[in-house]
Amino acid sequence: MQSSASPGGNGANQALAARRAGAGVRLAGAIGHDPVGADALALLKDASVDLSLVRAVKHSTGAAHVVVDAVGENSVVALVSSAKICKPGPLQMSCCAIFNRTRFSFL
Repeated sequence: MQSSASPGGNGANQALAARRAGAGVRLAGAIGHDPVGADALALLKDASVDLSLVRAVKHSTGAAHVVVDAVGENSVVALVSSAKICKPGPLQMSCCAIFNRTRFSFL
C-alpha cells in the first residue's frame, strides 16, 4: 500500500492550477492556524497566488483522505474544515470585492 499527503482542497487546487497556467489569481476563504494550513499557504504563496482575502481561524484546517482500490475506484472521507465555520459576513464582502475586479471567478 502507498500513501502520500499534499496540501490542497478544491479552491486551492483550482487557484494553483489557474496561476500555473498564467492567470492572475486571488483566493478568498478561511484556513486553520496549524501546520497543514501553513503548508497550503506556502504552496500558494510560492506560486504568487494573492492571499490577501484568506483569513486564518482558530479551528483546524480541514482534510480529505482519498482511498483508491486496486481497480481505481476511490472513496473520500472528509473532516470538518475551517471554511465550514467561517462567518459569512467577511467572506461575502471578500467575494464581492473579487467579483467587482475580476473577469473570471471559481466558486
